[in-house]
Amino acid sequence: TSRERVVAIMDSTGLKVYGEGEWKVRQHGFSKHRTWRKFHISVTSDGDIRAIELTGNDIADGAAVSDLLKQETATVVGIVGDGGYDKRPVYTLCQEKHISDVRIPPQKNAKIWQHGNSNKPPHPRDENLREIRTTSRKRWKEQVSYHIRSISENIFFRFKTIFGDRLNARL
Repeated sequence: TSRERVVAIMDSTGLKVYGEGEWKVRQHGFSKHRTWRKFHISVTSDGDIRAIELTGNDIADGAAVSDLLKQETATVVGIVGDGGYDKRPVYTLCQEKHISDVRIPPQKNAKIWQHGNSNKPPHPRDENLREIRTTSRKRWKEQVSYHIRSISENIFFRFKTIFGDRLNARL
């Protein structure tokens, strides 16, 4: 493995395969003849796309983390993601891979998973949740540099600007 150490910034976006446009769906609802794929990426803080995964729309963001991490050749020391990654399997995977810097905001109604009377080290999610409760969600995001996630959003913007938001089988 590489001696390089990276923070993996993960996100996903939808790419329409076929079906109605967004305006029609907002006005009239969607029909069963509408499908799309999810495009998952992992990028570094300098904007390098390190891993990609294209899945069906039934795959949650957190379920793609394992496949994204398998593609990474460097040592991942941290993960940044939105609330869609706030799932037990993601944190379990991070603990297995000794990733201690986990910057995923817990859901608004989150509960502590591992209370302080345990002999185990503090759970990263619970530490984030405690910090948010003592300050605020906005302050926590500033403290952990959560804004770095905008890099992945910018990559999706560039991708969709160049290629569009649809998948086509035609050349």
